[in-house]
Amino acid sequence: MKYFLDHDWQGNMQTPKKKVGEKSKINFLIIFASIYIIFGLFDHSPWRPLETDSFSIFADIFFNKNIISANLASNEGFGHAHLYEVLGAIFSKIFFFLEPHNAARLSNIIWISIAMLSIGLTNRELRGFGYGRQSNIIFLSSVGLFIALHSFNYEIAILTASALSLYAFSLSQRRPFRASILLGSALTIGIFTKGLFFYLPILGVTLSLALLPNWNTKRLFIFSSIGYLCSVITLSIWLFLLSSHAPESMNQYLNQSFTPLTQNLKYYLVNLLWFAWPAIPLFFWTLFKEIDTFFKFKRTNLPIIFIFWFLILLISESSINQTKLMILLPAISILASSSIDSLQRGASGALNWFGILIFSSITLVLWIGWFAFHVGIPFKLHERMLYLSGNLIPEFNLITFLLALTFLSLWIFSLLKNKLTNRSTVTNWALGITLVWVTITLLWFPMIENRKNYGQVYQSIEELNISKNECLNSNDLNASHIDLIFYYTQLIIKNQSYSCPYTIGYSNLARGSELVKGKKNILWTGKMPNDRKSFYIIKN
Repeated sequence: MKYFLDHDWQGNMQTPKKKVGEKSKINFLIIFASIYIIFGLFDHSPWRPLETDSFSIFADIFFNKNIISANLASNEGFGHAHLYEVLGAIFSKIFFFLEPHNAARLSNIIWISIAMLSIGLTNRELRGFGYGRQSNIIFLSSVGLFIALHSFNYEIAILTASALSLYAFSLSQRRPFRASILLGSALTIGIFTKGLFFYLPILGVTLSLALLPNWNTKRLFIFSSIGYLCSVITLSIWLFLLSSHAPESMNQYLNQSFTPLTQNLKYYLVNLLWFAWPAIPLFFWTLFKEIDTFFKFKRTNLPIIFIFWFLILLISESSINQTKLMILLPAISILASSSIDSLQRGASGALNWFGILIFSSITLVLWIGWFAFHVGIPFKLHERMLYLSGNLIPEFNLITFLLALTFLSLWIFSLLKNKLTNRSTVTNWALGITLVWVTITLLWFPMIENRKNYGQVYQSIEELNISKNECLNSNDLNASHIDLIFYYTQLIIKNQSYSCPYTIGYSNLARGSELVKGKKNILWTGKMPNDRKSFYIIKN
């Protein structure tokens, strides 16, 4: 902790006030981010359906060495550009002593670090020294990142591309050539994960900024031209390799439809209210106070224009998913951080106590559920916990118990010690959401894993010794099941229009299935805990 000696005008050398130095604040951000990101990142099986798309493509890269035109198993062809999955495969090679899915998730540390660095530097460019940390704390405290941040999902790479491009635009007026390289890198990441669609919001932002007096300069033209040129060069090289290796995959990549839908807009606006909390109330307060400076200050117009165009991108896609809202969080967090110091004390106190009560209540529920599961008191709750965990036999782990108790003690100590200020409101949210996540990973993950670990079922398929060259017909399997089966077994599953020697299905065998009736040669069955339906394989 640093101490600053204020100038002593009266010459009486009074004891200077203790002030928290910048190094201490940065250290807090690093420690908070490290704990929140790393806990629960590499100690769980692939989650369905959040991670199945990316792990299916990852399996084609990692196991089949299909790097250029990796396919999505459920799509029976090219799914999306896969820079994110390639980096995950590289991490799996480096950390070979971990399970492939756990090692692949470690690549999130790289993506999130780049995104946080971009958010912090953007706010420093737009608002000055000291705002970068606050925007990153708000960003990580977003409720929507609670699960998505710890999953293997290519939307995280798109989030990084969004944050990096935002920083490039903020830097363009001061360092145009350096910013152009950053823009080219952001576009490359975007088009190698999102596809050509990623050009739409960046072009829209460029043209919109060119209409504003404080952006309409020669530097904007130079910066954007070089950035687009860099991305086009890398895109051309990859398209050449893709066309020579798999022409049909290139056609799927280039043929993307653009159809803005009003129902998609309503879906994303409604879900954004909770996804970006607690940034949302701070964001609206900033708009209320600074909307009249839209044409005057870059700190106001740049994030708003970014949010508008990336929202256009979201509503134009055929598939909708709450996870896609991550792409809006960098700009929202940057705008929200500017209203922390100007927030009225009553509003700040209400937001602070709301966060304290919410996270304390959730933590209390988690501890009560864990206690009932292990001790059996109350018995009704114990029965319910056993059912939800898939009848897992309780096993007490002293290390995880002591760690969870330590984090709970630190939370209580911080509440008693910290004085109520506007910035402590955001800090308490960050500590609260970290406490809840760490408590879940330490106390509840064994129960969650027993219920959601499909690997314990799918890996037993390998006992049949089905050749990787043979296909299986699908019966009542959804896309996430197909992708996850491909990750664990690398077996090709096709629809009923193909003639395959085997059929894999998912149904209630007790009631009977039309396909299974009359067939006595069921080669394999598997079932998740407390699931009425079973997976099965029959010979056609």
